[in-house]
Amino acid sequence: MRKFGLVMLVLLLAVLVATAVNSKSFFPATAQSGFKPHSLLTASVADVEKAALEYTQSNYTVLATPKILLTRSITKQEFPKLGLSEVGFGGKEPPLALVVMEGKFEVQFPGMAKPEPAKYLFYVFDLNVGVPTLTKASEYGIDYENLIMYAKTFTPLAGDQPIDPNAKYFDPGPIQTAVPAAPTPGPSAPEKPK
Repeated sequence: MRKFGLVMLVLLLAVLVATAVNSKSFFPATAQSGFKPHSLLTASVADVEKAALEYTQSNYTVLATPKILLTRSITKQEFPKLGLSEVGFGGKEPPLALVVMEGKFEVQFPGMAKPEPAKYLFYVFDLNVGVPTLTKASEYGIDYENLIMYAKTFTPLAGDQPIDPNAKYFDPGPIQTAVPAAPTPGPSAPEKPK
């Protein structure tokens, strides 16, 4: 009986070690820092950049030190001209910040079978909740040439400058959700005799 217990203990330990290795918790490149969302309404440019780096290290594999090309406030009306997709909000549009990062990453979004390489990461942070509301990645930047060119020519803001001076006045108001109307009862189809 003791041998059986010892064998089971060894097997359990082996499974735990294999699970930890597969989850990459032993590899510092993924950093698994446990990014904690928090409001960035009063954040400086440096605070938003720090949040973007922490989010990246928590969610993707970072193979080389990333370089932040651009950090600035943005409105959803600017998305189309920068090549970003539309984003909807359940209420009032929150203050947003755009962060463009260049580096060497492996990213895996939901629905992807395996991680894919990326050279660029694009985030639109919702400053109210402190997480990206839009995340894009590109291996070569071809789909985002205009945005990358803009990022490389943008005059950087000072790190201690507020990302959006008006964000601290943001009031999300009530969340607006569409509630479907109750179905209107109508005449039932006549039953067929059996």
